[in-house]
Amino acid sequence: MPRRCWPWRTCAANRLDPALQVLRRVLAFDDKHCGAMFFAGVVLAQLKRYREAVGMWERVIALDPSGPFAQEARKHARTALDLQHIFRSEAA
Repeated sequence: MPRRCWPWRTCAANRLDPALQVLRRVLAFDDKHCGAMFFAGVVLAQLKRYREAVGMWERVIALDPSGPFAQEARKHARTALDLQHIFRSEAA
């Protein structure tokens, strides 16, 4: 049975960069699209680009603080900051 690929996840790491390009295209047309910003943050975090991911999620929170994407963005941002700290500590 083939693996299923959900919209918010990619089936393979080699699809992360194209996914990010698509999300950035959406943001080029609508720079306030909270869904695109949120999922761009997810992709960036999967690429271990935590600082950029947190930046995307902070934009989501600023644009729509009480929206559903903002609620999830807060959770993801905390996790990404923790991971960034862990990986920085391991490198030292």
